[in-house]
Amino acid sequence: MTVASSEWLDLLRREYLDDFIRQGGAAVKFAVVGDDSPGGALLLDRVEREAADAGYLSARVDASRVKIHMMQDVFFEVARRVPWEDLARRAVRSYYVRGGYRVGDDLSADAVAALNGIDAAPLHAEVRQRMEEMLRRGDELAKDFRLAMLWLCQAEIWRGSSSEDAATILEWLRGDLRLVSAMKRFLIFRKIGRHNARAMLSSLSAWARLVGLPGLVLTLDLRRLSAARRADVADGLYYTRAAVLDAYEVLRQLIDGTDDLRGMLCVVLADPALFDDDRRGVAIYKALYERVWPDVQLRQRDNPLSALARLGDGGVPA
Repeated sequence: MTVASSEWLDLLRREYLDDFIRQGGAAVKFAVVGDDSPGGALLLDRVEREAADAGYLSARVDASRVKIHMMQDVFFEVARRVPWEDLARRAVRSYYVRGGYRVGDDLSADAVAALNGIDAAPLHAEVRQRMEEMLRRGDELAKDFRLAMLWLCQAEIWRGSSSEDAATILEWLRGDLRLVSAMKRFLIFRKIGRHNARAMLSSLSAWARLVGLPGLVLTLDLRRLSAARRADVADGLYYTRAAVLDAYEVLRQLIDGTDDLRGMLCVVLADPALFDDDRRGVAIYKALYERVWPDVQLRQRDNPLSALARLGDGGVPA
């Protein structure tokens, strides 16, 4: 039994994007489609369009190109798609507006001070202090993430002298920084790795909400995990059975973390083999299988609101 793709997408938008996620909830949803079906890519395209139309940040991670069994690589791929400087500008602009200042396109303290006929030095000190207070109130933000966002906001407030600082922060967020010693002046002393990448992803969804967006929509294309032999992979990554198990653990952690996440929807695209294969399928990792597989299955049809939905013909609306 399957659920029509169009029905599932409508429910995803109405029940999650328009309501539950926007209100601060979090969820992980699995969509199963045929591996050779073009509907899989179209499905994720539609999810991303719905997310963009609703004002969410969105990012896609494809297991054929990104080592999805390594949480830090998942975060780095997401980070490369996040408009970090735009989010910092939203945060700074919101402070100026709440403080009663007139603002233009240039959000530096010098420009805003000139526009409002005041001295720039005290304005810079004031806005930096207020940004620090705002970030401290964001208790869902990991400490290193909070410091990084403060420096990105600082780069907008005091633009000229902080542009190199912002570039270093962005390299750190995207996993491109060679030496973590470059981060010491920001009071950040470690790279993003397996130990803290999930906290960074959680912080990103919380930061999006803090600057006025409804949250983050993450789409994970896991269809590559079902390739049983290296010879079946024409290009891109191949996953050994051990790597597949690690990928399942990443998914398990995301599911278990939904109680602590704010404003995040994760849509996981898989092919049927990921649930039907006895050697590489989800059933080999009980901790994930028991969280995804429905305890009660209806005879008449699948439940489109369950964590796992098998999608059939019904058309993915353009």
